[in-house]
Amino acid sequence: MGALVGGLLFLCMKTINFTAFDFETATYDRMPCQLGLVVVRESKIVEEKKFLIKPPGNIYDPGCTRVHKIKSKDTESCEEFNDIWRKIKPYFANELMVAHSVDFDVSVLHKAISYYELDDVRPLSYVCTLTLFNRKSLKDVVNALNIKMEEHHDALSDARACANIYIEYLKGINVDELNYPEKKPKQKIFNPEKINNNRISSEAKKQDLSIVKNTNNLFYNKKIVISGTFENFPIRNDLAVLLKKYGADINCSISKKTNIFITGSDFGPKKMEEVLSLQTDGYNIKIINESELILELTKLE
Repeated sequence: MGALVGGLLFLCMKTINFTAFDFETATYDRMPCQLGLVVVRESKIVEEKKFLIKPPGNIYDPGCTRVHKIKSKDTESCEEFNDIWRKIKPYFANELMVAHSVDFDVSVLHKAISYYELDDVRPLSYVCTLTLFNRKSLKDVVNALNIKMEEHHDALSDARACANIYIEYLKGINVDELNYPEKKPKQKIFNPEKINNNRISSEAKKQDLSIVKNTNNLFYNKKIVISGTFENFPIRNDLAVLLKKYGADINCSISKKTNIFITGSDFGPKKMEEVLSLQTDGYNIKIINESELILELTKLE
């Protein structure tokens, strides 16, 4: 019996062929600045590629840089996505593509393809390891499996980690029996300088859908976090009260349930890092700045 199981496992491993990929993004609207590719044949990593990509205008949003540490000076002499497309397209064509939070990475791919008006690519299929491992973060999964990951949010390092955890999954590990590290509760730092204008009252944070006259708006029944200083709303509570009128559920901290993150100038960098990390893990959190906020509010007048 043992020999039979071993033989079946050997045959299974012989058929494990795929390419893991990971994008890092330069901007909140998901323009790529780095790509990692890891090719697996017969359960073995046989090729690895990493590309630094110059985003349009070599522009970076600061929150993105804080996540992966890539700056404009790192890509100023690099090729743009349209220049490297002919090199990377064969890795996607007719291939089983694997990513942790595949929806995020596919959206980055298609964003760039659309922006540069390139020919699309047709993989065999996409696999999401985030879904396979019960929506646990890549870092938590590799720790649970004792897999080495050199540098989280380096595209090649993340793609390699993704490849290794998918190989382990195909070997038949019991995902539900993995032991994940416990999360330590975050300590809130008291800053008296931010009490007055930035304080949101408990009344503004009480969602009341019964007062909403027009439910067809971006904010209706959405969990919203506000961060930063707003020229049009110098007292943040005024903005919270206004959004409450449109059905918003105002929250103070970022979570997996957050729907919209509204940013003014000097927004909280930690909050932005949390949002970007959750986006990478497959959570669809929309980021809008003050100009976009005013545009949405104007539609409702």
